[in-house]
Amino acid sequence: MLTTTHRLDASSIDDALVDHERLNALLDDLLTLARLDDPATVTATRRVDLGDLITECVARSADHRLRAKRVDRPAFVVGRSSQLRRVITNLTDNALAACREVAEGSVRLEGDDVTLRVDDDGPGIAPADRERAFDRFVRLDEARTAERGTGLGLAIVREIVREHNGHVEIGDSPSGACRVTLRLPRPAAH
Repeated sequence: MLTTTHRLDASSIDDALVDHERLNALLDDLLTLARLDDPATVTATRRVDLGDLITECVARSADHRLRAKRVDRPAFVVGRSSQLRRVITNLTDNALAACREVAEGSVRLEGDDVTLRVDDDGPGIAPADRERAFDRFVRLDEARTAERGTGLGLAIVREIVREHNGHVEIGDSPSGACRVTLRLPRPAAH
């Protein structure tokens, strides 16, 4: 009888854990997109303060490079707080993956809109790739994607923002790096 001994070393275990985390992230993103695509999964909306959400995100982050630059409060929109939190998390995770030293989130009241901007000081995104970056499964390059990224983060952002009657776009930050800007309508005054 032949016996084969399998030797697991720390590197193999680490690789398996990374693959497991990657698959979990992919599954979570695919389920999120499926829920967004299914009108039967619509949940109730309420007033949500984007200023509070960005401040919470920065406070929860263990990464000292993430900062809140300017936050107007209250910055209410009507929406689903869990989905809007997901938007902010996706945008700040992307910014942290690409930044060299700093990623900044800001929320401003601008006319009838609440504007959320996430800037980083990384390599930026070429103008020709900015619209394509919102497509599903797009990963532009190694500098702009985390090892665990699925290529679905910005697609999820766009779907959630559209569901909230808003608009999202990629442009240049003041430093010439990347800025993602989203605009959501402010609720009508009662």
